[in-house]
Amino acid sequence: MVVFTRPPVSGRGSAGRLDRAYQEAAAPSAVGNGGLSFRLITLAGAGYALTAALLGFAIWLVLTRPMSALVSGISAAAVAALALRTAPWPPSGRRLRPVPLADLPRFGAAIAAYCRRAGLPPPAGIALIRHDVVDLRIVGWRGRRILLLGVPRWVAAEPEERACLLVHYLSHALPRRYRSENRPADPRGCGWIRNADAGVSRWCRALRPLTPRDVVRRRPGIAPAHPPRGSLTLAATNALVYVPYRLVAQWQIALRAEIARCAQCAEHAADVETVRVVGGEAAQRWLGSYFWRDALADWLAEREERGLDLDVAELSAACRQWRATRHHRSPAGRVDDAHAATSLRLAAVSALRIPPREPAGTGYAAGAGYAAGAEHSDIAEACDAAACDELLTAYRRSGGADRL
Repeated sequence: MVVFTRPPVSGRGSAGRLDRAYQEAAAPSAVGNGGLSFRLITLAGAGYALTAALLGFAIWLVLTRPMSALVSGISAAAVAALALRTAPWPPSGRRLRPVPLADLPRFGAAIAAYCRRAGLPPPAGIALIRHDVVDLRIVGWRGRRILLLGVPRWVAAEPEERACLLVHYLSHALPRRYRSENRPADPRGCGWIRNADAGVSRWCRALRPLTPRDVVRRRPGIAPAHPPRGSLTLAATNALVYVPYRLVAQWQIALRAEIARCAQCAEHAADVETVRVVGGEAAQRWLGSYFWRDALADWLAEREERGLDLDVAELSAACRQWRATRHHRSPAGRVDDAHAATSLRLAAVSALRIPPREPAGTGYAAGAGYAAGAEHSDIAEACDAAACDELLTAYRRSGGADRL
């Protein structure tokens, strides 16, 4: 699954293709068109073809025995193990340790009420991770919808931004029975596309070059005397996998960029839903706040490189203090290739004209020009300070996940 606010495009050609697709998808006449492109089918089908080729090669080794029986059997077992290890299976959600909505009385009840009013499928659980990401993932063979909430991003965001995040990502990857003219098809919800992306990710993890930190065994409770150093064996091993890893990485970039390009219509529909529930001005402020999100990611990466391991309470306090002191708003005119799609989404949201409803409720949306309504009240309840503290308590109780 891909967070579209930072699309993995490579080169101006891909960015231009992404821009044109979004301009077409944002047009009112094209809202219902959400098919798969030939390029996406080819890139995703390559994962299935590679797995079939490896399994066929393993069967050929067993049947023909070009070497001795023992060597052929060992080689066939190794090739088959590699094929099954990197096969396009559905992504697993065991590492995410999702918390059921029933275990979150305030947050879970508010999310369930909003999904019921909006006609959306509620998530099966909430996965809290120590990573700068907010997304909706579909995991397992049964297609469970898991809402990912990164603790740094969630606690650093303002309640208005949290509301936009929830409304937008809960509208992602809807099952077929929930689709309509205003909710077009989304390739991120297509099972075989999702499995192909998971298979390519497994290839990247299998071929990823190792770092000294990966091979040094860390003793719990004992800090290392000096940073781990590399070795000749480690350098030689990384040199062997460098070219395959770069090829697979480019494959993953192309696949995810094409998924994002084909999901433009569904992305625009999610933005329209955000404007309808939260308000146009709030949605524009949220889309224009990518500068502080990038700065937060860089700040967290710097702390990780320095080896600063904080518990969830200290991390939450540090993120809140960071947001309170720096990077409140993005500077005007800051648009680059990495955020070209975000700027187009912002322009499309600014052009929307959704009539306001009768005023209902108070809070941060009172001056936005749009009424909150019952759906907005549910979202506001899920984004207040009490719900945030409830999520942090659930993270400490369940253990959470360090990374995806």
